[in-house]
Amino acid sequence: MIIVVAVMVFWPVPVDRPFRQVIMQVLDAARDRGLPPWVTYNQVERAANVLLFMPVGAVVTLVLRRPVVALTLCVLASAGIELVQYFLLGSRKGSVVDLAMNSLGAAVGVTGVVVTARIVRLLRNRWGRRSVSEPS
Repeated sequence: MIIVVAVMVFWPVPVDRPFRQVIMQVLDAARDRGLPPWVTYNQVERAANVLLFMPVGAVVTLVLRRPVVALTLCVLASAGIELVQYFLLGSRKGSVVDLAMNSLGAAVGVTGVVVTARIVRLLRNRWGRRSVSEPS
């Protein structure tokens, strides 16, 4: 997964460039069927950044088992990615908006792991406290 993300973010040209026209056509068709007009290509791109970093935040949290550290590392990694895109990849545009969307995605991934772990812990505690005579 990390390799896929790395290829996407460090590819010399935006990975969506070959598909931009198709995405625009899909959005136009969806608008004809009721998609709100505020859903633009830029909104889709921002949502893609969030979705891309959700599993990154989750995996880093699962590996490190320290949510704050995991989120911090994800934000720093995103900042590094955006700086590389801005300064070293001429056809890419590093941006603060991308940094924010990537960070939001990582935060959602981290939060998902934390919430899931707490729910599992609560359920285990609840089930573990039952005596043999209690009905299930």
